[in-house]
Amino acid sequence: MSEISQDAYSPLQGDIYIIEKSNVHEYGHIAGYTGNQWISDFKQKSMVIYKDKVTYHFYRMTGN
Repeated sequence: MSEISQDAYSPLQGDIYIIEKSNVHEYGHIAGYTGNQWISDFKQKSMVIYKDKVTYHFYRMTGN
């Protein structure tokens, strides 16, 4: 799995993102993309779940 750039990011099935913890969000967040929607411990309406500024890291599986 490799981290991918946020520049012009377009999700593909199997991608995940990690949101770092912040002063407001003690534990951060992780979600995966099904090809149709982002899911975590709930079905997310979009990738954006926090209204304040947070740091995202996107990852994609690479070939073996």
